[in-house]
Amino acid sequence: MSDQERTSSSESFSGRIKLVRYSFDLSQREVAEIAGTFIQNVSRWEKKTFEPSAEVKKRIAEAKEKEAVKTMMKIRINTFTIPSS
Repeated sequence: MSDQERTSSSESFSGRIKLVRYSFDLSQREVAEIAGTFIQNVSRWEKKTFEPSAEVKKRIAEAKEKEAVKTMMKIRINTFTIPSS
C-alpha cells in the first residue's frame, strides 16, 4: 500500500468513525468499548494520527449487529422526550 493510499484510507476511516459516532450519539468511550480498545485510540483515529488494525475495523463494522449497540440505542430512544408545546 502506498503512502497516498494509506493516507486516503486513514482519512476515510476518520470521517466514517466520526459520522457513526455522531449519528448514533455515541461517546468515544462507547466506541472504544465496542471496538475493544482504549478511548485514546478512538481520539487518535479521529485525529488521523493512528490507524486501527484490520481486526479492530472488523469489530467496529460488525458492531451494528452486536447487542451492545442495540442496547445503547434502545436506552437513548427510551430516554428521548418530546418537548411539550
